Amino acid sequence: MNAQVQPNASRTDRIPASSTTPEAKEMMSIDENQLEEFAANNAIRQFILREMAEQKFSLVVVLTWKEGENVLYNARKQLRLWPNLNTLAGYIRGLRCLTTPITLELHYDSTHGT
Repeated sequence: MNAQVQPNASRTDRIPASSTTPEAKEMMSIDENQLEEFAANNAIRQFILREMAEQKFSLVVVLTWKEGENVLYNARKQLRLWPNLNTLAGYIRGLRCLTTPITLELHYDSTHGT
């Protein structure tokens, strides 16, 4: 049996697209406890590792039971950021979502040459 977990409406917050990327639509925030529940119930369709302007990485998840992106926030309602991909990869490994696809989105600053 594959149960689907849905968050309590009072536990989610809307995040304006302007706080993430220009092309992003409105997203929902989730906390670490919710993310662990979703992972345990195989409710995560995709992980997105998104590089932010300050060269840190945020974790965005797409769920199987609803449209849109869900950004991970900590208990203090602050965007959960990792200093590098190694630490973020370790966190994702701990969720035990062995077959969930992972997408990396890099931030390109137009002031840096290539």
